[in-house]
Amino acid sequence: MGKIKCKICDKKLNRLMVDLYTCRCGGIFCREKHMMDHDCPYDYHKDTQKKLEKDMPPIIADKIIKI
Repeated sequence: MGKIKCKICDKKLNRLMVDLYTCRCGGIFCREKHMMDHDCPYDYHKDTQKKLEKDMPPIIADKIIKI
């Protein structure tokens, strides 16, 4: 494995912390500035909706018979 640097500013990053610096879009960024400020193409909203649909299926109750 070569030197690990921020994709935007080329700041040298610690190899032990690569998981913390890696974004879901696949880029590795410094945490001070670029981790939150880069133009991320990853759709977090769509990913969250898929997880919710999988983990929380709709609950449909039987109809209540009126007296």
